Amino acid sequence: MSAERRNPPVWVMGLSNAPFGLVGGFVVVTLPQILAEQGVSGGHIAAITAAILSPSFWAFLFAPMLDVRFRRRTYALLFGVLTAVAAAFTVFDHSNLLMVEVVMIVSQLFSAFYQGSVGGWMGSLITREQDSLLGTWFTVANVGGSGLMIVIGGPIFLHAPRLFASVFMFVVLVLPMLLFLLIPAPRPDRLLASESFGRFWHEVASLLKRREVLIGLALFMMPSASFALTNVLGGIGKSFHASPN
Repeated sequence: MSAERRNPPVWVMGLSNAPFGLVGGFVVVTLPQILAEQGVSGGHIAAITAAILSPSFWAFLFAPMLDVRFRRRTYALLFGVLTAVAAAFTVFDHSNLLMVEVVMIVSQLFSAFYQGSVGGWMGSLITREQDSLLGTWFTVANVGGSGLMIVIGGPIFLHAPRLFASVFMFVVLVLPMLLFLLIPAPRPDRLLASESFGRFWHEVASLLKRREVLIGLALFMMPSASFALTNVLGGIGKSFHASPN
């Protein structure tokens, strides 16, 4: 039986990206609501959220390590569980703002590594014709997971006992990783770290020389800036007598 026939449907592989969306929904909406309940100002919440989200923009600098030594499944499991532990800890103890910021920056960094591991892993299993379909399901898992965390998790994190809410966060983030049992994990390439990083930077340099790539980056910045407004609004709703729901 060929490796291709052993692969699950593409939508199953795409839904493995759900933990990235789940923790993202917590960071951009629910965590600001939690901090607002503690009396933290909207401006301070926005600054904390921006710092937490920053790994989304610079984590790629370390991405080549995901191609070295271990299977991508191993990296995905490792960083997925570490993301869940860090987020669960924040739900349990969020009284110290500096601790919240540091722990969640680490959580977001691990989450970015998780997405990179899963993306590289799933991408290696499909044909070029399936790239768009996989990307679609990755987006569904990302946006859907974010929405579920906001709608379902928000009331739990705000009103349930902290231990229960912390366990809930951990379980919800780890649960989608059970899909890994259905997905084959190819052996890693026998690359040295220097080879992986060298090839990566060569490819980045070649991309930045392409006019259409630079235009695409400029266009990407505009919706990203608009999306950042969500983080601010999530923290000032209480000032306008709007409930977290």
